[in-house]
Amino acid sequence: KNAENQKLTQLKKTNPDCYGAVMYIRKNIEDWRQSGKFKHGIHEPAVLTLTVPNLENAVYIEKEAGGQQLEAFVCEDPREANDLMQELRQRFQRVSVIHGDLNKMAQFISPRGERFRSRAAAEDLERYKFVDYVGDMFNGPDAVKVHLYMHTSVYNTAVFQEETPYSEEISDEFPNLRKYYVGKTLNTCRVSKYSKLVSRGEEDISYFKPQRLKINYDQEEIYSLEKQVDDLNKEINTNNKHVQKISDTVVKNKQEITQIKKDIAENNELKVNKSKLEITLKHKKELVVEMTRPKSDENHEGKMEEYARKKVILAKDLVKHMQSMQETHAKSNLQYIERELLYVKQYHLQEKYSENSSRLNNLVAEVKDQEAALTPEEKRLDRWKERLRKSKDDAHSCTADESKEVSKKPPPNYAALFDQIEARTAEDLEAHVDAIAKDLKNDEKLMKDQEKINRSYQEKKQSIETLGTEIEQLREDKVNALKESDNISTSGVQRLKDLIDNVNDKFSAYFADLGYAGEVRLSRGDVDDYKSYGVAIKVRFRDGEDWSELAKGRQSGGEMSVTTAIYMLALQEMTTVPFRCVDEINQGLDERNERRVWDMILNAATEGGGSQYFYLAPKMPYNLEYKPGTVVHVCHASDTIKRSISSVEQEEGSDVSRWVTAAKRLRDS
Repeated sequence: KNAENQKLTQLKKTNPDCYGAVMYIRKNIEDWRQSGKFKHGIHEPAVLTLTVPNLENAVYIEKEAGGQQLEAFVCEDPREANDLMQELRQRFQRVSVIHGDLNKMAQFISPRGERFRSRAAAEDLERYKFVDYVGDMFNGPDAVKVHLYMHTSVYNTAVFQEETPYSEEISDEFPNLRKYYVGKTLNTCRVSKYSKLVSRGEEDISYFKPQRLKINYDQEEIYSLEKQVDDLNKEINTNNKHVQKISDTVVKNKQEITQIKKDIAENNELKVNKSKLEITLKHKKELVVEMTRPKSDENHEGKMEEYARKKVILAKDLVKHMQSMQETHAKSNLQYIERELLYVKQYHLQEKYSENSSRLNNLVAEVKDQEAALTPEEKRLDRWKERLRKSKDDAHSCTADESKEVSKKPPPNYAALFDQIEARTAEDLEAHVDAIAKDLKNDEKLMKDQEKINRSYQEKKQSIETLGTEIEQLREDKVNALKESDNISTSGVQRLKDLIDNVNDKFSAYFADLGYAGEVRLSRGDVDDYKSYGVAIKVRFRDGEDWSELAKGRQSGGEMSVTTAIYMLALQEMTTVPFRCVDEINQGLDERNERRVWDMILNAATEGGGSQYFYLAPKMPYNLEYKPGTVVHVCHASDTIKRSISSVEQEEGSDVSRWVTAAKRLRDS
C-alpha cells in the first residue's frame, strides 16, 4: 500500500492530469460497466501497474520506455480505447490512451513467435556477463506489457553487467541486437544487410535518474514483510513434514500398484493368448467351410464383371458431376462479370438518359417552332394554288372554241382581248410581251418555291414522326434505367457503407493510438445523385474543439500530414497494390508524431502481406527502429561524394546495376 501511495504521489508531481484521470476512472468505472460501457479490460498507466523486482533496473526501463508510454492508459479493445480517450480529453489535457492487443502477445512469449525467435537466447549471451533483457525486468498485466513491447524497444534491448574482453564481439555475433547496455553505457549498432558494415554509437546514462518506478519502502513496512516471510517459512516447514509423510505413503502405494500391474499384465497376456486361439479356431472353421463348398469360377468372374461395370458407371457419373461443377463455376464467374457490366451499363444509361432528355427538350421546342413557321406557309400555298387554278380556267376558256388553223387575223375571242391591249406599235407590243413573260417567270418561280415548301413540309412531318418514336423509346429506357438504378442503389450503397465503416474502424483505432480522435463517414449531397457522394474525414486534435472536416487551410500542415498517413494506413487492407510512395510526410510533424507515424508505416510494410513502401524525407529522426527488410538510401552529391550512399553496394569494375546485384543476392539467399 505504501508503494502504491508513493507511485501516486510521484505521478501527481510529474503529470497532474494523468493523476486526475486515474482517480476519475477509479471513481466511475463501476457505474460505466453497469451501464454497458468498457466491458473489456482498462489498465492504469504502467507506472502504477508494473512491479520491478530489482529496483536497480528501473533506470533501464524508464530510459527505454519513456515517460509518455509509462503514463499511458491501456485498453484491451480498440473501440473502448477511442471512447476512453474522448471521455478523458474532455477533462484532462496531458492524457493518452493506447490499445494493448493481446492477440499479439504470442509473438513475444511463444517459442514459435516471430519476435521471440528473432531475439538472442540468454544462454548464448552468458559469456558476456548477460543480466537480462529490459522487457523481462518487470512484471505487470499482459496488455500493458504487449503495449510496451510493441511501442518501445524494451523487448529486444539487453543489459550486460560490465565490460568484458568479449564485449566488442557482441554486435558481430548478434546482428539483431540493435541496442544493449554495458553497465551504464548505452550502445547502439546497426549492421548493413548487404555490406555487413557496422555503425556504432555510445551514450553514458549515469546522469539519468529514474523517478517513476524507483520507490522507497519505509522500515515499518519492511518489518511487516519480514514477519510475514517468517510466518510463511514456518508454515512451509510444517507443510514439508506433511509432504514427507504423504511421500512415504505414496511410495507404499506405488509398490502395491506395481504388484497389481504385474497381475494385470499376466491376466492380459492370458486374454491375448485366448483371443489368438479363438481367432485361429475361427480361421480353421472358415477354411473347412471353404474347402467343403464347391468352386465356381464363372460366378466369380460374373461378380468381377458386375463390379467393373458399376465402376465404369460411377466413373461416368463422377465425370458428369465434375463437368456440372465446372459449368456452375463458369456460370458464377460469368454472372459476376455480368453484374460488373450492369454497374457500368447503369452509369452509361444515366449519362445517355441525361443527354437524351436534353436533346428531346430541344427537339420538341424545334418541332413547335417549325409548326408555327409552317402555318403561314400553308396559307400562302393555298392562295397561290387558287390563283393558279383561276389562271388555268381562264386559259382554257380562251382557247377551247378555237380551231387549230390560225389566220392572219386573231380569232374572234382573242380579238377582243387584243383590243384591250393599249399598245399601238410593235415596240409597245414587245414591251407588253416582255411584261407577260416576266409575270410567267415569277409564276414559275412561285411554283418552284411551292414545291420546296411541300418537300420541307413532308420532311418535317417525317422528322416529327421519327422524334415521336425516339421519345417513346427514351421514355421506355428511362423507366428501365430507373428500375435498374433502384436495384443497384439498394445493394451498391450498402456495400459502400460497409467498406467505409471498415475504414473508419481502423482510422479511429490508429488515431486513438496517437491520442487524437478521428472518424471517416460517407457524405451524400443528394441520395439519388451518385456524383454528390464522397468521403468525409473528421478529426479533433485538442479537447474542447468541435469536430472539423479535413480541408485545406482548416488544419495545420502537420495535422494534415498525420491525417493523410493514418487514412492511407487504414486503406492498407482494403486495396492491393505492389507499392506505395510516401513523400516528405514528416514535414510539419513534431518528433513524437513523426516517430509514431514511422512505426505505423514500418509495421504495415513489414508485417503480414503489406505493400512495398518508398519513404522519402530530407531528414530522419535520430535512433529510429529499422526492422528486417528495411533498406536505407542516402541520396547526396558534392565535390567529395560523387554518388549516392546506399546499403546496397555496387561491385567494383562491374557494369551491372547494384539494384540488380542486390536482387540476385536476395534470390540466392
